[in-house]
Amino acid sequence: MCYCEVPSLFLRSWKTARKPHQCCECREIIQPGDRHEITEGVWDHRWDRLRTCIECVQCRDWNDAQLDRGDCPPCLGQLFEDMPEEELPDHVLAIIHSARKQRKAA
Repeated sequence: MCYCEVPSLFLRSWKTARKPHQCCECREIIQPGDRHEITEGVWDHRWDRLRTCIECVQCRDWNDAQLDRGDCPPCLGQLFEDMPEEELPDHVLAIIHSARKQRKAA
């Protein structure tokens, strides 16, 4: 069962970045030359394109394998919202801790 908005059209492909992009999951920058997933679709009558870094795609694939999602497409942009911190991948933990440090310093 899907708990996210299901797009009326959904396409996934892999590209090599020519310029910096932001990952829709961890918010890290996808650097030029990095392979990443592009997900395109129509959500609520609006075309959108989201990019996901390799690490987050691997996390999503692992997470989806643990759950019985049926034909539900990935819920983009909320991969790590409901995961307990001990299950978060190392690169996401590093980003979270860095953001917390920056907030404390400000």
